[in-house]
This record gives sequence, structure tokens and C-alpha cells, in this order.
Amino acid sequence: MSGSLQQTHIKKRLKIIHLFSIGVVLCFFVLLSFLGKDTNLHIQATLYILILMAILIALSYLTLLLHSSDKIPSGPAFMFVGLNILNSALVWSTGILESPFIIFYAILIIISAQLYKYRLGLLQVIIALLGFVGVYGATSARAIPYSNILLYSDISLLYQPPAIILLYGSLYAILFVFAVFVSSSARTVLFRASNKTNIDMTYQEKIINELPIGILIVDSDLNILSTNPSADIHFPIDGLGSNLTEHLSIMRAKPKVELTHMSKTCEEKQLMWKKDDEEMIPVKVSVRTMKSGKKKNNTFIIFLDRLTH
Repeated sequence: MSGSLQQTHIKKRLKIIHLFSIGVVLCFFVLLSFLGKDTNLHIQATLYILILMAILIALSYLTLLLHSSDKIPSGPAFMFVGLNILNSALVWSTGILESPFIIFYAILIIISAQLYKYRLGLLQVIIALLGFVGVYGATSARAIPYSNILLYSDISLLYQPPAIILLYGSLYAILFVFAVFVSSSARTVLFRASNKTNIDMTYQEKIINELPIGILIVDSDLNILSTNPSADIHFPIDGLGSNLTEHLSIMRAKPKVELTHMSKTCEEKQLMWKKDDEEMIPVKVSVRTMKSGKKKNNTFIIFLDRLTH
């Protein structure tokens, strides 16, 4: 049951992150454009990088919309890696040590570690450190020009004693690695999927997956969001998103009222379940409610126990 719920939750979070990210990038683009008009700053490189970021996020969002598999989409993971690489260019174009976009490294690392495996977070740490050290070293060696979005800046800021540079780099490395493991530890709350179920699944989830009765998670519109293995075997459905009324012989006029009543009274009913092959089988049904902030958004947990004659 937890696997489907994990995937649904992560897909929803990915969509929100994509839309919010596009909005943030466009806001930066507009603000820097106005700044460039009012000053003599050379911000063309920064604007081009922001455009590339927006295009990358938009393409990733398109793949997310077209993704029809039940698995967690991998396209956004590549997008996060691409954004990390582009962020190094953004940091270079805005002053490196003085850049306000250094924090983007930490944000990308946290998102990658939360929504995907922590190994992706560690990969993001390596890419971030290599990118930052790369642009810093290349600029210090005059291999690439020094760029900044401040009116008063000096390239001499980059030339610091080796001990200071080493300390600076070590602090960033520690911060990034800390972000990976702290974010990854929230995987149970965020329903982060992983092949290592002994790490990523709580004991309660394991118990639910091993129960011999069928369990369905149904939203406020009675769409089936998730099932446990027993339900998949004994009460198969066309696919997640099917409506409960298509399979269970509950009162069609007011099905939510009936489910709510059964939940409040802890009543068990003997109903009929229609399988995909149209076969009708008798089941014993009980219901519990997971309450949300708004009553109309409550989620139902349906327990199904097949009756034998």
C-alpha cells in the first residue's frame, strides 16, 4: 500500500516544485532585467543562464505530465542535476563568493535527497563542489573573465590565503553533506521510495503490507488511491484512480454518507465486490476515516475481507 501512496505523493510534490521553480526563475529574470536597465551592469550572461534554467524546468515538467507509469519519474532527477550544473554558471556570473545564488546548491541537494535516493543527494554535493571550485579556480587563474552584478566589486576578493580558501571550501562541503543526510532522514514522512524497504519502510507499513485482508485508500471523491498486496490479489481493479462505486455495491445515491456512517459506528457490512471479469464475490467491509483540515477532503480506509461459503 505504501508504494502507491509514496509515488502519488512524490509526483504531486514534483509538480509543485516545478511550477514554483519556474516562477522563481522568471521573477529573478524580471528583477535583473530592470536592474540592468537602471544601471550599467553587464548582466546578459546571467539572464541567458536563467533562460536556460527556465527551459530545462519546463521540459522536465512536460515529461512529468506525459509520464503515465506508476513508477516515480526519473526525468526530474536529471533536471535537478542539470540545474546544479547551470547554477555553477549562475554563481560565476554573479560574483562567485559574493553570489546570492550559492544557496541554490543547498536547495537542490535537499530536494534531491528528499524526493529521490540519498545517493542522488551525494551526487549533487559532488557536482556542486566541483562546479564551485571549477569556476572559482578558472576565474582566479584568469582563464575566464570575472563577472559580477554589483556596482562596486573587485576581483582581488578571490585572492585569499590558501588556509582561508580551504576553510571556506570545507565549510561548504560539510554543509552540503549535512543537508543530504538530514533531508534523507525525512524520507518516511515524505513517502520517499527506495529499493531498500528495511530502511525506508516503517514497521507499521510492513505490517499493513503483510495483512491477509485487502486495504484500499480512497479519497474524498471515492477514487482508489492505493492498495495493499492482499487487495491486489483478491480484489483486483483496473488501475489506481478507479472509483470505488464501480466495484463495491454501496449505496450509489449517497456513497460518502454510507462510508462516513460505517466509519463512525465501526459497523461491518456484507457487500458484493465486482472483479474486473465481472464476477461478483461476497465481502465483509469496514471503514475508517483519515481526517484532514477540511471535512470534504477526508480520506477513507476500506478494509475488505473475502467471505467463503
